Amino acid sequence: MNELVPAAFGATVTLVAVAVQHLLGQRQQRAARLHDSKITLYADVFADLTATEHVLEDITTSFGTPGAMRAPDRASTGGRIHLLAPPQAVEAWNRYVRATGSLELYVRESGIRLDAGDHMDEDDELVLEMRAAIAGVRRTVRADLR
Repeated sequence: MNELVPAAFGATVTLVAVAVQHLLGQRQQRAARLHDSKITLYADVFADLTATEHVLEDITTSFGTPGAMRAPDRASTGGRIHLLAPPQAVEAWNRYVRATGSLELYVRESGIRLDAGDHMDEDDELVLEMRAAIAGVRRTVRADLR
């Protein structure tokens, strides 16, 4: 009978070790999936920022050509930002979306025609706000990936 106690104890320790190892493995897999999701999300964010920078270039030079102001997946990107990103990145994204909306409205309402050679000045408040918003998103995304 005394011989069964150490064997039972050994079996219990083995089962607990296997369970703990399984739980740690699941946690690591979940963390890896979250990291992969963030990489995909942030790649989409940077693509959006780059598209907006191209539009800014068009708007601020007399050689600009008409381009689309809105990335087609901005709503999807925004939703994923709110789901996966830390609060600082969400706030930076929201500032960026507001700045983009303000710039779009101004271009639409002011009648700027890129095909006619119209443009905005580099030091225009809306252009500066847009550039600052883009820089803010990049900074917070990079910080989150560290």
